[in-house]
Amino acid sequence: MLPDHRFGLNRPPANCTLAAFPEQARIPRLLHQTYRSLDLPAELSGNIARLRADNPEWEYRFYDDADIERFILAEYGERVMSYYHRISPAYPAARADFFRYLLIYRHGGAYLDIKSSLSRPLREILREDDRYLLAHWPEDDPRFAGWGHYPELQAVGGREFQQWNIIAAAGHPFLYAVICQVMHNIDTYLPELHGVGSRAILRLTGPVAYTLSIHRMLDRGMHRVVGNHEAAGLIYSVYDSPISHRGTMAGHYTTVSEPLVLLHGRQKLISTAMRLGRRAARGLVRSLG
Repeated sequence: MLPDHRFGLNRPPANCTLAAFPEQARIPRLLHQTYRSLDLPAELSGNIARLRADNPEWEYRFYDDADIERFILAEYGERVMSYYHRISPAYPAARADFFRYLLIYRHGGAYLDIKSSLSRPLREILREDDRYLLAHWPEDDPRFAGWGHYPELQAVGGREFQQWNIIAAAGHPFLYAVICQVMHNIDTYLPELHGVGSRAILRLTGPVAYTLSIHRMLDRGMHRVVGNHEAAGLIYSVYDSPISHRGTMAGHYTTVSEPLVLLHGRQKLISTAMRLGRRAARGLVRSLG
């Protein structure tokens, strides 16, 4: 875990200037998914067809990359759009993380990753009074052994709340907190401290940031913890194994080695100074050796 200093990710933001939307009393019947384009692999287009057929009373909404940018600009404006653009395009999954929080906070409904699905209709999963559903990884399924356990989460039970599925009412305070945290993390990120690839995305925009933000708010927002996702009727992946989808996702974050955030100004100067300092230290060690 990173030490608790001013560059540590996921420290609660001192303030957040994001405009708040009023919380709604019901989860609307909107089912959202996103992919980079309408050119979908057969497994994914087949999954969409099944979801639509099994949930005819839900409006299905699909967003490609261009739709995402139009949505953010129209609903949140230039400032929030600038945060989206500061996430490196080499990390489309991180951009998708940020988008899903913004989307469900504004419109509500059910968000599922494009590879994810349902084992039963949403009308059988949701209750009339639900405002927010939270799910964990199953502890007794060897396919997911060890998933969702990160050192940063030890103080909150050690398990992540999944964010490949987000089912919530619009304006829910949990998502306001998550969005503010991700924006703070983008401002705070330094690759020399916070890493790149999986290490960075899981903590900056992904389940670590999501889980920590929500745990701070658990007593301030109506919610229902449904246990493990499979028991709740949620399917992580329509592919044969939980990681088979990685071959269909361009530039999967497990293979990326560049900084997650496009650095500018003071953030870039600090990063450069840290990198040069480490290089000088290694040179000194070699000369003394």
